[in-house]
Amino acid sequence: MPSCNTNNSSNLSGNLNIHNITNSGARLLMTVPLSGFSGGRLSEYQGDDGITYGDAIRYNPIAYHETRNPSGGKYIKARANKPENSEVVGIVESVNVAGDPLVGDDGYVTVVVAGQINLPSVRLMDAIWQDPIQGLSGAAGGNDVYFLSAATAGVLQNLAPTEPTNVIKPIYQVAPDSPWTGQVVNYIGYQAGGQLVAEDLRDNPVGAIREMIDIQTGDENRKGWVPMGSELNLDADGTKNTYGYAYQRGALGEISETKVRCYIKSAPPASLVKQRVKMRDGDGKLTITGRVFNVSTANKYIDLEFQASEYPNLGNIVPDKYFTSSSGALLQLSNTPAKYLSFTLPKVSQNTSNKELTLIINNKDAKMPLKYMCFAPEDLIPDDWTASRNSVVSLPQDLTVKKITVNDTLKVENATYQVTDLVKTVEELINQVNTLTQRTGGASDTFTSAYGSVK
Repeated sequence: MPSCNTNNSSNLSGNLNIHNITNSGARLLMTVPLSGFSGGRLSEYQGDDGITYGDAIRYNPIAYHETRNPSGGKYIKARANKPENSEVVGIVESVNVAGDPLVGDDGYVTVVVAGQINLPSVRLMDAIWQDPIQGLSGAAGGNDVYFLSAATAGVLQNLAPTEPTNVIKPIYQVAPDSPWTGQVVNYIGYQAGGQLVAEDLRDNPVGAIREMIDIQTGDENRKGWVPMGSELNLDADGTKNTYGYAYQRGALGEISETKVRCYIKSAPPASLVKQRVKMRDGDGKLTITGRVFNVSTANKYIDLEFQASEYPNLGNIVPDKYFTSSSGALLQLSNTPAKYLSFTLPKVSQNTSNKELTLIINNKDAKMPLKYMCFAPEDLIPDDWTASRNSVVSLPQDLTVKKITVNDTLKVENATYQVTDLVKTVEELINQVNTLTQRTGGASDTFTSAYGSVK
């Protein structure tokens, strides 16, 4: 039945921009003037505002506006990033341009709404996904079902979108039957994980290593997994998450370079940068060695880098101890405790034996580079190194709820302003309004001065 919301309806008008609809054998077609598409021209490159063969299209029912919605009332490329953009009408089989190919006056577009289509493989995006247990595979339907892309409008891909709230919508089935290459199926789509997605991370021990083909798969963004060589934060400055549990309890500090801020009693000179510093005990025995990479003379501190071998010796950095620089300067630590800044996981050596995986792609052997990911979860509470996050909830950028209750603090912000405690701010505004109301004698149709009558 028709939608009650005329601004967001995805229903198609049966006679809009359509020359004819014919049932030709095992396929249903429609032809649309080239001017009936957003851009009104042949595409110059994939993802631009024109149209070309192989594009999955939808109709934009929202009224035309020169700046807010220039494609209103026209066909545009469909995209699986959200439900309203993924209502596919069909797949473009051909673009017939009578005039200038970049203008397309009097041209028309043939769209396959359902059934057989001639779609060359160059219009299909193929990628390979590697399951950590099952190994290499295609997508949810093998490598013969193609889905609407969430990344690039109009594109068909063999891997279903994986990000929460993206739409998983199969629209093309490879089924060769000369001269046809497959079928437009246009199945009903569904959101990946609904609006909220939770993930249990407890099965992964800290320091677990995952081997992956070095291509964009979306797994790079999964919580807890970071590329080898990553620098991870330990400084609880209130703006970033910390990784102290992974560093200390998970023992990643034993294999990582550590950065520490040491406060000095006397202002350190800027010339210390890049110098080596050493600490010795009362018997002159060397206890720890580091390198200065930053100095703040005004704030009396030096930032030091320590190699992984120094990890067991970091406990020697306590007030009143001395560092001696390679230039001979004596640097006595103040009573301000040293601050851990970050640690950097080691990079994978070029001498690693398993650097590539040989795959058969397009009937030829192809060597694909491998990358290594390490499981290093964030601290449950920033700067609390006793527990890590065991589960993750992913929220979409656009989320609609009927009711929400916050029992403690609600923080809201935009690009220009931040409210750190919304409830407290609202309470202060109510109190100010009540005060003004009392001073003005309450709500009234006439104004009464708080300081006496006004004549």
